[in-house]
Amino acid sequence: MIRRLIAVALVSIGLVIAGVFGQLSAAATGTVITMKVAPVDPIDPFRGAYVALNYPSITKFATEADANEPVYVTVGKSGDTWEATSASRTRPASGTYLACQRKFSAIECGASSYFLPQTKAAEFNWKQSRVATLKVDSRGRVFLVGVN
Repeated sequence: MIRRLIAVALVSIGLVIAGVFGQLSAAATGTVITMKVAPVDPIDPFRGAYVALNYPSITKFATEADANEPVYVTVGKSGDTWEATSASRTRPASGTYLACQRKFSAIECGASSYFLPQTKAAEFNWKQSRVATLKVDSRGRVFLVGVN
């Protein structure tokens, strides 16, 4: 009985680690980049101080993949921020890229939700131009550090 309980606990812990490994890898080993963002729906009444983020330079490549297919978005430095430069259905051999997936009519790269404490959400002006700070690891996995 105890062995089964330990086995179930270890499997559960393993599943949690597997579920967040991509973001942990990006957070720990990723290259820091910044990209311009636009809010889609600030302050969702059901999820609290949450905003869906749209990355305009990535959105233009939404037709590069079918729904639920992987798409790899190559990014490059453009002035003070980074921009998407191309998209492909095959993983790039080199350079900085985001491993994404097409969901409906958008490309999801793992950094499209931003949460704020309720007290800060009211003073955060989403009509201003914003820049997201991301960490991207060598496999294109993304971790959202913050939005300024």
